[in-house]
Parts: sequence; structure tokens; C-alpha cells
Amino acid sequence: MKKLTNILCAACLAVTGALTAMSAPLTASAAAMPYPTKGKAGENITWQYDVGTHTLTYSGTGDMYGSVCLDVGEDLYEMTDSSQWFCPKKIVIEEGITSIGGGACSPPYYRSADPELVVEFPKSVTKIGAGAFSGAAVYSLVIPETVREIDEKAFSGCTNLRSITIENPDCEIAQSSDTICNTFIETTKGGSYQYYGVIFGAAGSTAEAYAKKFNRQFAVTGAEVELAPLKPTARGDYNGDDMISIEDAQNVLLAYAETLAGNAPKLNALQKDTCDVNKDGSVDISDAQFILIYYTEFNLMNPDMPPTDCISWENDWDTIISGKSLRDE
Repeated sequence: MKKLTNILCAACLAVTGALTAMSAPLTASAAAMPYPTKGKAGENITWQYDVGTHTLTYSGTGDMYGSVCLDVGEDLYEMTDSSQWFCPKKIVIEEGITSIGGGACSPPYYRSADPELVVEFPKSVTKIGAGAFSGAAVYSLVIPETVREIDEKAFSGCTNLRSITIENPDCEIAQSSDTICNTFIETTKGGSYQYYGVIFGAAGSTAEAYAKKFNRQFAVTGAEVELAPLKPTARGDYNGDDMISIEDAQNVLLAYAETLAGNAPKLNALQKDTCDVNKDGSVDISDAQFILIYYTEFNLMNPDMPPTDCISWENDWDTIISGKSLRDE
């Protein structure tokens, strides 16, 4: 304890010196919109969207198409960014469908406004294609034991995803960090894909091996695990209160001191990304210094604003990290 206290004292002296708002779901009145609400999603698969219940349903047998081009009547309707005419709260994939095509259940052809999109898988599905759920707003997923293959980017950029259970212990999971991820974090060393949730599976499973390889949190199915916050916080905001304060600097400093003392780090993956303000790949005393400098500079620039209203602005951070003063900008 004395060692930790000394480290904290020394570090304190050093520091002292130094999602786009989502569109609202469509209502039943939107049924009159000039866009299709049903079509074809595979050789023997159809899709239908219920505007009233916000449910997207895939029905039929066999494999889905590998891209999001759906037949509407006799014409092929190509889905584009401008085609976001519906916004499901639930996606139902009915029994008989054997594979989910690449991009079949992801934007841009629908708007993922609901933060906890529900997806129902059939026992007949054996493959989840590349990018199948990329960018989808799903919060929790259970991949049935029948699924033998999960392709690259299947769950890439799923910002809200916090829990994914892979029931097949031998499921072939694409060995890429963006197969299951929430976001891409840029650093001075290039950056990496990060996942702030938990991968559940059997002990010794391919899910566990994937989690270990790409530094994901893993837990045996059924274990009680505290999930990370729903959304990443702003740069430098350790406690997630949407403000930059002395408390944030102190917490970063304490976490760094704990690490130096050989104790378990107190930062989860989300906090590491948030508090690595200079984007050098680690959270240390320099980050605490930059947070304190930012807080001081911001308040000097805004003397009429309460100190507790110090907001994190990316452009201001770039100025601080470059060694310049906000007052010179």
C-alpha cells in the first residue's frame, strides 16, 4: 500500500505541473409510401415488412442471396443508401432457410433506429454470411448450435452489440478482428477494431479461441457478467458523465498508478479507448496530464460557463495534444 501511495503522490505532482440521432421508427401511416414492403431474398426465399409491427420476416427454404438485391414484382429492386424506407424492431428468419446472405440483415437498406433490435434464428440455418449483420442495431444475439460457419464482418460495426452467444462449440469463425466488433478506434499506431461486449460459448470452444486471439471478453454460457455501457463515451470522459473534469484526470491517474504497482488494471476496454486521449495505444500519466490541461484550457476559454460544463470537443483535443493552447486558436 505504501508503494502505491508513493506512486500516486509522485504522479499527482507531475500532473499538477502539466451516434447522429437516429430517425424515429415509421408508423402505420407510412404504409402508403411508394416503396415495396415485400419481395424476394433468395431463389426460394421471400421477405416481407410489416409497417405496423416493424417486423421484417424472411420465409422460404435454402440460401439467401449474397447481396441485398431483392425482386419486387417482375423487377429487381437494388437497395441503396436512399432506400431506407423501413425501420424494423424485429427480424424473423423462419425455419427452412439455411444461410443468411451477406448484408441481408444490415443497413443501409433499412434504418436501425431501435437500440435493441431482436433477431430470431431458425434451427435450419447453418451459415451466417460475410457482413450479414454489419451495422445492425442488435443488442444481444444467440447463434444456434446448427450454425457451422460465421464469415468475416458478419457482426462488424454493431455499435449496440453487447452479448453474443455462439452455441456450436466447433463453429468456424472468420479469423478477423472485424468479424465481431462495435467500432474501429484510430491510434497513432494505426488503430484496431474493438468489441465492448461479451462472447459467450462453451469452455474450449472456437468462440473462446476467437475471443482470446482478438482480446475479446469471453464467458461460459450461462455465467453472470456485467456488460459494458451501451455507447462509447467522449474522449477523456472516464466516468461517462459527458463532461471533462478533474475527476476524470484523477481516475486515469489512479488506474495508471495501480498498474505500476502491479495490481489488476481498473480500466475496461471501453475506458481504455476513451482515456487514451493522445491515441498512443496506452493509458498513462500523459493522458491524465492532457485531460487536466484540457479542463483548465476550456474553462479559461469559457469563464462564464460553470466548470462542470466542460465538454469534450474533438477539434479542441487535437489542439491540446499538439501542444498548442485553445486560446491561440
